[in-house]
Amino acid sequence: MIAGGFDFSIRIRATHLQNPVLIILVLVGLRCIIGKGTLRETIRLIPATAEPVRIYLLILVLSFLFTFGKNGPYLLLYKFVPGFDGLRVASRFHIFFMLSLAILAAFGIKCIEIRLRGKKRRVAVVVISIMSLLEYLSIPIPVQAFPVGEQIPEVYKWLASQEGECPTVEIPFEKEHSLIYQIEGPRVYYSIYHRKRLLNGYSGYFPPLYMELVRRMEILPLARNIKDWSQLGIRYVILHSGLYKPEDFEKIKAELTQLQSQIRFARQFGSHVVYELIDREPLSLQAPKNRAESKLLSLGWQATSNFHPEKTAKAMDANLSTRWYSGPQTPGAYFQVDMQKVYDVTGVSLFLSKRSLDFPRGYGVETSADGKNWALVAEDRTYQLPIRSFLRPLELRVVIDFDPAPARYIKITQTGEDPVYYWSIYEIEVFAANNPTAVDYDHTQNNRDPGG
Repeated sequence: MIAGGFDFSIRIRATHLQNPVLIILVLVGLRCIIGKGTLRETIRLIPATAEPVRIYLLILVLSFLFTFGKNGPYLLLYKFVPGFDGLRVASRFHIFFMLSLAILAAFGIKCIEIRLRGKKRRVAVVVISIMSLLEYLSIPIPVQAFPVGEQIPEVYKWLASQEGECPTVEIPFEKEHSLIYQIEGPRVYYSIYHRKRLLNGYSGYFPPLYMELVRRMEILPLARNIKDWSQLGIRYVILHSGLYKPEDFEKIKAELTQLQSQIRFARQFGSHVVYELIDREPLSLQAPKNRAESKLLSLGWQATSNFHPEKTAKAMDANLSTRWYSGPQTPGAYFQVDMQKVYDVTGVSLFLSKRSLDFPRGYGVETSADGKNWALVAEDRTYQLPIRSFLRPLELRVVIDFDPAPARYIKITQTGEDPVYYWSIYEIEVFAANNPTAVDYDHTQNNRDPGG
């Protein structure tokens, strides 16, 4: 919680009670103690409530089961009812659970009230009211004071004084979703003051670009990350040394000294060190180059693979909601296409659809006119998607260009490895010189993946 410039130094210490089932259990116990007969007999005293009780009991049970998300019956809604696949947090069905629980508790109190008379009724009302207050007791309330106005860190005052938009990135990133808000939340808050474009951010959703930046910072050399930032138009890098372990900070400092042609020291404000990128590229959101005039029509093609060969046709069905996949990436996995005719092939494109991290970590592309004699036409053993491609996530693809080569067969072999992410192909395109045939794909179909 942002509390402005106020510091709440008084802390109330008490037990944190928050068990929504507790009050119902106690009320049922009281019903058993103070009344005789069955629950049905009690409800009969107020006949108009029988049907609502059944309805809210049904809502209670269903909403409780739906809070389990795809691990429960909500999976049916997710798969077959449009709109439910866009719900961010299924556990928020607990709102309906709490609503029905509260209404059922009210009916329970009404039943108790009917069975009691005089002093007992007044005592019951007081006891139930106190129990309700205790059930929602939540103290102490954690409050964190944030600097305001002239109290903000000097590094952000300095950034605010720089002319222009000054696109900025702050490092380190945080890879744990449950902790991202602790790192990125204050950065977003301070951006209110410096008003510069910020590559960082925090929200309930994280775009593919942000998650890819976090991933690359963890596994790639700093020089490669700096190149990515430059391609995104970043000018300043704010290094928060206090968020690094001492040994990690010394390592990154040593790397920076070796990259003086890419980045230079600008200013330092305590534990906040500012660097400036030397060669920045203007940021562009232009769509990938349109090569429809050279795109081959895949009708009648055949494909094979040493992983899931029964799914290879899904990479050539002009449908961006189905895919072929290899499983966790291992060297040697291949996908081979037979185009039935020989073309002067100039490149291939592999669509990733919504699986932005299912690109090959390394590849080799071979072509053959007869299926016997093969030529290596393209290779990259440390492949990473161009960082700018994540700015257009619905069009993510692996684009491999090479010199014209006569080919009927194209074989793409995985040379890298990844123990977590698959190599997926939602659709394969092949380009050839002076070819008139073309096919277009509907990018709006990629919100579901029914066939895997």
